[in-house]
Amino acid sequence: MVLGILALATAVPTIIGVNEATKGTQDHEQKRRDANRKQRSHLISLCELTAASGRDREQIHGAKVVLRDGLMYLEKNPRKDSHPFTGVYHPHPMFAPSNMSGLVSTVSQDPPLLRWVFVDSKTFEVRYGGKAESEGHIVGPWDWTDDENNVTLEGWEGFLAIWVPHEKAWKLYFDKNDDGCGLPRGTKGGLPRGTKGVEISLRRILAAS
Repeated sequence: MVLGILALATAVPTIIGVNEATKGTQDHEQKRRDANRKQRSHLISLCELTAASGRDREQIHGAKVVLRDGLMYLEKNPRKDSHPFTGVYHPHPMFAPSNMSGLVSTVSQDPPLLRWVFVDSKTFEVRYGGKAESEGHIVGPWDWTDDENNVTLEGWEGFLAIWVPHEKAWKLYFDKNDDGCGLPRGTKGGLPRGTKGVEISLRRILAAS
């Protein structure tokens, strides 16, 4: 019994040391992840070979995510009135304290104004705007994949590039209900005939400091 007590007494400091080391490693990893989330990044769209026709994929794969008129588009050669997504994860008042579940982007270079990125709860368009404009819509939680490369929303990469014929542009949507945003809807729905959707991923690319 005495030997057992002595062995236990010897083991306790070792266990404490291991636990402290583990906690220290976890804390360090969390700090690293938090620092990475605060790094400004651009977004580009990635499209699988089998996800779209050759022509559509050529327009989508590697296209930049840009902001324009309150909406977000995919453009290989951005228009002059488009602003490249340049954003970070950011604490959002809708979630628990110390969260990093919101997403913000600059909307202009001079001055460098920040706006929330959110998904319209009715149309599922990815949009940006002030706090009042984002209320009642899907504001997060925004996150990333396990490898920290691609953006996620509500736990998955449910993003779509949707071709809007009358705009002749690829617009960014979030497929919240995993139903292709209801395509095709025809003229009776929110999307006109000729609209088509392609599943994409959004890759984070660190912005120049």
